[in-house]
Amino acid sequence: MKKMSKGKKAKISYQSFDGQKLQKNPGSLYYLQKNGSDKTVKIISQSEFAKIQAPRQQLYLFRVKNIEKSKKSLDKIVKTAYPKNYETIRSTIPGGYAGYLNGLEVFGGFEFMGFFLGIAFLAMLASCLMFKILSGANSDKHRYEMLNKLGVRKNTLRRSISREIMTLYALPGVLGIVHVLFGLQLFKTLLISPYQGIWLPFVIFIVLYLLYYLVTVKLYESIVLPAVEIDK
Repeated sequence: MKKMSKGKKAKISYQSFDGQKLQKNPGSLYYLQKNGSDKTVKIISQSEFAKIQAPRQQLYLFRVKNIEKSKKSLDKIVKTAYPKNYETIRSTIPGGYAGYLNGLEVFGGFEFMGFFLGIAFLAMLASCLMFKILSGANSDKHRYEMLNKLGVRKNTLRRSISREIMTLYALPGVLGIVHVLFGLQLFKTLLISPYQGIWLPFVIFIVLYLLYYLVTVKLYESIVLPAVEIDK
């Protein structure tokens, strides 16, 4: 787990058990049973096993290189084995498959909360910036009227407005990204790789933030730019 949290691949070792080893340590089979803690495992010889008058049950083991990529195939196997109660029993099957499904449920909740809170805070931040900039637009109007009277072209005024507002938006945005990158260190105890796929929320953040910026520029220009352009 420590290696995986640092983004490194962990080497997995396997052990082979024969009848003699299992007789000494039958607990190795507990985790392969459903509700294994409530049952006692006993290893017997083939002759003793043949004397038992009871229905024979078989245990099938599947090993895959990547559970995420093999999930569809594993789902088909479980559906075939348990067609009636597939949804309820699949998360109780011993092994990595059930662990992966349970992990999806837990971390899926974290992901939803992260996206919901992230969008909420983004909306509050960008809205506060927008209203703060627009609230001071009327006091800046006379400056742009003076520049217009001096013969400054509208394209130059528009570039000036875009750069000024871009600076006001860029500083909080950069600080927010840096804060998130450092803040994710706190989630290393809950998530194996908290930085995995981090590009996606950053792309969503930048797109939404850019939309707020463009709307603010257009509204600000409609307020401060004179309706009539005075040429030299």
